[in-house]
Amino acid sequence: MLRPTGSTSMDMTETSGQWKLADDSQTRKRSGHSASIVGDRMLVFGGNTGTPSNDLCEFNISSRTWVLKEPGGALPDERTYHSSVSYDRSMLVFGGAPPFPSFAKWGMGAGAGGTASNDLYRYDVDSDAWEQIEAGGAVPSGR
Repeated sequence: MLRPTGSTSMDMTETSGQWKLADDSQTRKRSGHSASIVGDRMLVFGGNTGTPSNDLCEFNISSRTWVLKEPGGALPDERTYHSSVSYDRSMLVFGGAPPFPSFAKWGMGAGAGGTASNDLYRYDVDSDAWEQIEAGGAVPSGR
C-alpha cells in the first residue's frame, strides 16, 4: 500500500484506480490552508508554510500538474484557518488569521479577547486576478 508522507502529493489514476505520486515541485507543504474546486482545477490558497502565506497554487485535474499562480489584482493578506468556497468560475476566501504565534498581533489567543479577520476576497479563474469584496448588510464577525 502506498502512503503519503511529508509534503507528498498523491493522485488517483482513473484507469488503474491506484494512487500515484503527483508532481508537486511547484508547491510547498502547508497547514491551515483552504482548497476549492473550480472546473477542472483545485485551487489551494494561503496557510502556514513555515511563515504566513498568501500564495495560490493550482492543481489541474485533467493534466495532473501543479502550478504556483502569480495572480494580479488586490491580493489578500497572508492568512491561515480561513474558509473558501467555489462559485461559478471563482474562489471566494473569507476571514482567517496569521499562523501561530502571530495570533497575538490580531488580538487572538489565550486571554487576548480579539477577533480574526472578516474580509472577503474573490479570485477569478478566467482573469487570473483577485478583488476584495466590500459587502453590505450584517457582515459576520471575524473567524
